[in-house]
Amino acid sequence: TQPPLRVPDGDWPRAALFVWGLCALCLLARLSLSYSVLKGLKSRGSSMATGDLPLGRRGIRVLVSTETSTPLAAGLRHPAIVIPAALRARLSEAELRQIILHEAAHLARYDDWSNLAQKLIQAVFWLHPVVYWIGRRLNLEREIACDDRVLAVTGRPRSYAECLARLAELAVWRRSSVLATGAADNKPHLSRRIELLLDRTRNIAPSVSVRRFLIAVAALVVAVVAAGSAPELIALAQHSDIGARYADITWSDRGRTVELHMSGIVDFTDDERDVRDVSPGGWFRLEERRGFFETRRYEAADSSGHIARTYYANGVKTALGADGQAWLAAMLPEIFRQTCIDADTRIRRLERLRGPDGVLAEIALIHNDGCRRTYLRDLIAQGGMGTEQLRAAMRMARQMNSDGDKRSLLIAAAPVYFDAGLRAEIFDTVATVRSDGDRRRVLVELAGDDPGSPGVLALVAKSAARMNSDGDKATVLLSIAGGLDAGGDVRREWFRAANTIQSDGDRRRVLAAATAHGAGRRDSALPVFRSAAAMNSDGDKCGVLIGALGGYTEDEPARRAFFNAVNSIRSDGDRQRVLAALLKRPGLSSLTLADAADSARQIRSDGDRAGVLIALAQGSVDDPILRAPFFAAADAMNSDGDHGRVLMAVLSGSHVSPSTALEVVRSAGRMNSDGDKSSVLIAAAARYPGDEQIREAVRKTAEKLHSDGDYRRVMTALSRSSG
Repeated sequence: TQPPLRVPDGDWPRAALFVWGLCALCLLARLSLSYSVLKGLKSRGSSMATGDLPLGRRGIRVLVSTETSTPLAAGLRHPAIVIPAALRARLSEAELRQIILHEAAHLARYDDWSNLAQKLIQAVFWLHPVVYWIGRRLNLEREIACDDRVLAVTGRPRSYAECLARLAELAVWRRSSVLATGAADNKPHLSRRIELLLDRTRNIAPSVSVRRFLIAVAALVVAVVAAGSAPELIALAQHSDIGARYADITWSDRGRTVELHMSGIVDFTDDERDVRDVSPGGWFRLEERRGFFETRRYEAADSSGHIARTYYANGVKTALGADGQAWLAAMLPEIFRQTCIDADTRIRRLERLRGPDGVLAEIALIHNDGCRRTYLRDLIAQGGMGTEQLRAAMRMARQMNSDGDKRSLLIAAAPVYFDAGLRAEIFDTVATVRSDGDRRRVLVELAGDDPGSPGVLALVAKSAARMNSDGDKATVLLSIAGGLDAGGDVRREWFRAANTIQSDGDRRRVLAAATAHGAGRRDSALPVFRSAAAMNSDGDKCGVLIGALGGYTEDEPARRAFFNAVNSIRSDGDRQRVLAALLKRPGLSSLTLADAADSARQIRSDGDRAGVLIALAQGSVDDPILRAPFFAAADAMNSDGDHGRVLMAVLSGSHVSPSTALEVVRSAGRMNSDGDKSSVLIAAAARYPGDEQIREAVRKTAEKLHSDGDYRRVMTALSRSSG
């Protein structure tokens, strides 16, 4: 059935058109009055000598008048520059010269004519706020361009800025005419112009970019051609009710206007050449106008149980002869194609008479995307179409311009195509949807139509990868994250799409969903680690890595992917958080611990580095694979306090071999602080009282102490441990 659209009550469209036209006429009359004012102003002004000022080639006069308060360029016919008499007496000769040059620039640029065109457009489109915004911007750019021409002659921006400031002090802010341009016609614009004059970095050359001008002209020509060749729907109102139908439709197409008015239930002949029947009290009226004089109108109304038919040609009532019948036979199919009137009934009728191929042939003639969508949707929903016919229907859908109509059709048709094994046809059409919002809605619906199918989910993810909006892309991937368990193509296409997300926040949400659906599994953690490495935000990257640690495994690819991501974290705090979370996991291999020590060495903050090394020392650093990177990280620390804390943590471990203790003493020897160094040496001597090798190493290191007190403390500890 047709979607209900409310018919306008009464005749408000014509009333609105009347109000618009009346206001436009008033504004046009204002322009005419302004022209008369300018003409009188020029005729009553007195001439003023200009010396050698360059005034252009339009025969410009300079006049003095007591009837204006601001300087202005009064153009169109017999252009002239009008200077207020009050300003002439109060401005210096140099200032007057600059003001006259500015107004002459307006006339040399033919700003009087461009301003007239602008005001005509604003009068006709007075209801559109963007037109006024563009007009204000054009006024400012026009003044800036004339300022640049003044500077091209004088070369003195500061002097001209002071002149405009002086003009702002003396001028009375009142426009003399809407058709005149002037140096002081707008106070906010004047302050902006002074600011630009004092900007030394700005290019003030009064030249026109030929390339940009040609691009603008080309764009304008394309827009005009497109507008002239495209039909414009200017009114469409339709209302369906139980046992009744109302329509009030108007559209224009290249100088032609068509109106359709209908009330009640109207039935058409199978050959679509005339009205077959009208419900009691109903009527049908179709009118076409070409230009001002060529009109045709056909009416069919119920009259006491039979149809009264009337035909008018150019306003004259006449019989519906062969010419009128041919006109009506041509108009009715066009009405159906443009408006979707009785689309469901017509589709059934066409299918009964011509079959699905006949309906498809008719749809090919429909250029209105809304109608094409309605016809294709209803035809597909009725069933009975073969594989090739379904493919042909999707080819027609791809030719539609409206993403909204395409989206609606795809959502409705997808179940039929999935059942027919034609997934590729649907997704080829999805690829032509340019709007990311519409594509997102389609893909989410498609994933829900066949949620258990890995093939559909893989195609959904592949289509999402081509979207530009990270938010919409993330929404699609989150909606199918539960299908990652299927593995294979789904997992590969899903992560390929995730890796195209530029927004770190959206990528974190997506990767967190992958972690949640594959908790503790290597095949989920490995691609998450790889994807996280490409993120820019250290905070988001840290959150992803910590969340995915449940799937961390000791094999080479997983370990490399994890530490590549960790080592790409620039923030010392975030890197320390990830490494600390990793070191809480039991049973880590020596290779993992060594990689953690290597990563800690790259941390610039000694406090954060010490936190990681102390966590490593709580286990055991006796393993030769770990020992070398551990002490390399410790020796690279600048803070003796943090260095000492790390070494003391090693000595306090439950299993510390003599060889490790010797590394501790050696590392302590690189410290600068005698206090921190002596504390480590005393702890080493106490931990191994009977090991002569360690005692000798402690003694030699103590000899490098500068503090006699610290030296005495170490030697006392050695003597006590030997006793």
